[in-house]
Amino acid sequence: MPSDPDSTIDLISAAQGGDRAAANELFARYTPIATRIASRRLGVNPTLQNELEDIVQDALNDAFRALPRFEMRHESAFRSYLGTIVENKIRDRAKVAHIKHEQPVPLTPSGAERDFTGHGTTPSRPAIDAERQEAIDRWAESLTVTDRRIFQLKVVERRSAREVAEELGWKEGSVRSRLSRVLAEFSRLIE
Repeated sequence: MPSDPDSTIDLISAAQGGDRAAANELFARYTPIATRIASRRLGVNPTLQNELEDIVQDALNDAFRALPRFEMRHESAFRSYLGTIVENKIRDRAKVAHIKHEQPVPLTPSGAERDFTGHGTTPSRPAIDAERQEAIDRWAESLTVTDRRIFQLKVVERRSAREVAEELGWKEGSVRSRLSRVLAEFSRLIE
């Protein structure tokens, strides 16, 4: 076991050296964190929520397979790394689910009455929602890795600017400035 059992840096180092107890401790410590990240990201999406455990397990397996090559630069680097893997797993699952279940978008929810009054569901609503989601996906893919990570930490994981700055090793003002630009682009997109 590492010299400081609470230090993620020491646990990573020990696990990289073949210490199975350290690897098990990392797994136990980061499973709830990966689950929380995935739960926040998935929200109430019932299709993907059913796959939550699989997504978390796949992400943890990938992270631990890559552990020998992982470079621990600061205490929260592994959490950030794992968060990125979870995000990628969710994105991959969503793409596969979309391809497998691609069907014509119904004009109204099943069993619902059409409402042409401007209040509630209209025939164009699902198409507008699909177009907006595609635009958001394109926007997210166009972000730099750093901007995407800042957006994930601040918006998806709801961390403070100070926490994001600590995780990235930046000044808080730099995080706020970068986040402001990213959120401005996002606001224009969803208007």
